[in-house]
Amino acid sequence: FQPQGGRRWVIAYSSITRVDEEGRGVRTIDKRPDGTWLQSPDEAGMAPDGSLAVISESLCLYGPTGEPLRTIPMPEGSKYARVAFDGKRIALVTQDAIFLGDREGGAWKRYPFPEKYNGFGAVWFSEDGQRLEGVLFRSAKRLAFLLLD
Repeated sequence: FQPQGGRRWVIAYSSITRVDEEGRGVRTIDKRPDGTWLQSPDEAGMAPDGSLAVISESLCLYGPTGEPLRTIPMPEGSKYARVAFDGKRIALVTQDAIFLGDREGGAWKRYPFPEKYNGFGAVWFSEDGQRLEGVLFRSAKRLAFLLLD
């Protein structure tokens, strides 16, 4: 959901649909930005402006109205990651690490974290952009990581 309303992206087995406040499909995406078919789109993160980062074999970025932006190779070991996207930065969070990258597809930075956390159920960037926050998998415990630029 976008913070300012009911607009949202709905991810299905082989497509992604932009839905308006009344629940009507506005746009359907069935191809990755590189022109290949979406392959079981899975985890996704939506920026405040409605742009989308979704995992479909690679990380696929789409603009606020669904225009394809780019396909970014994912770092090794991040296939089943949770995704946070703020329109500029991307976080892929696995069971044992956080990978930080940007929408331009630059090098990923890996930050390991203690095994006791066992991954996250959801992740997002804080409104002020200073932290990566998340809820631990199978828990109500919330953690925040300070992002140092």
